[in-house]
Amino acid sequence: MAYKYELFEGRSARLNEHSIDKRSQQMVDLLRQADYVSAFRSTAQRIVEAAGGQLPTADRLKRPPFTQELISRLIRA
Repeated sequence: MAYKYELFEGRSARLNEHSIDKRSQQMVDLLRQADYVSAFRSTAQRIVEAAGGQLPTADRLKRPPFTQELISRLIRA
């Protein structure tokens, strides 16, 4: 989820929109690149930053306040 927000700058396509196919293909294409791991590492670092510099607990990851903070940080980037 976090990678999707970072990739598309917080804008999600609705499932019934025509752009969903294009966006899905963009994500697949990026995941097929040789350096796809670096994209996930970058996103993981942003999750840690949103958690105040510490790895968030599984419980905290599921909470709406953390999710909203993370999304707002990903959109601002």
